[in-house]
Amino acid sequence: MKVRDLLAETEHCLWCGETYSEPMSWAAFLGESPLGRFCERCDSKLAPIDFGNACRTCSKPEFSQCDDCAAWNEDPFWSCREFTNRALYEYNPFLKEVIARFKYRGDAALAEAFSERIARAVHPGSIVTSIPLNDEGHYERGFNQATLLAGRLKPVPLLERSLSSGKQSKRSREERIAAAEEQFRILPGAVGKTIVIVDDIYTTGATIRSAARLLYENGAKSVMGVTLARA
Repeated sequence: MKVRDLLAETEHCLWCGETYSEPMSWAAFLGESPLGRFCERCDSKLAPIDFGNACRTCSKPEFSQCDDCAAWNEDPFWSCREFTNRALYEYNPFLKEVIARFKYRGDAALAEAFSERIARAVHPGSIVTSIPLNDEGHYERGFNQATLLAGRLKPVPLLERSLSSGKQSKRSREERIAAAEEQFRILPGAVGKTIVIVDDIYTTGATIRSAARLLYENGAKSVMGVTLARA
């Protein structure tokens, strides 16, 4: 047996189920989970966003400023407040299938493939919260995917859904924005805090900005988002 095999830890890919060897490191020795959880072949199908070649506000690839963010900046509320969203990956066909299995087919363990990556995107000292589901959505899935993605950061519940607005994925940009208005209620804890909102997908920004606006209106010092994907 080779030395490198002795210094490796066997893992199972959370996507394809194949075994692979995760090289031992000080992080693993100290009990910290590695960034793996996908084998090398599956991990290579993800498309990390190059932040030097993406919208500086929302991380949309290949834009210095995308049309969505230009439209948001015309809103008087956002013209004088800072909001950025850091998305980790492009919403390519592989990640779309991963998220579908995670959200709609109940494979909650897939959050382990990304929770450490989400955690590394958050500035230390921030208060982390997640986009909540309504009661119906939570009952259907049995978990909140955004909360699982933020799990390593021990997210604080600062928001709750005030109504069922239906699936945003079926709506146009204008419909998303209209449906997002007044869909959240605030819980105590935002005043004077730097807050990071975690969610799975940023599309037009309607949902996460609706949440951010409510946090700002209730005394948050600054608000930003971190999402797994930018559609």
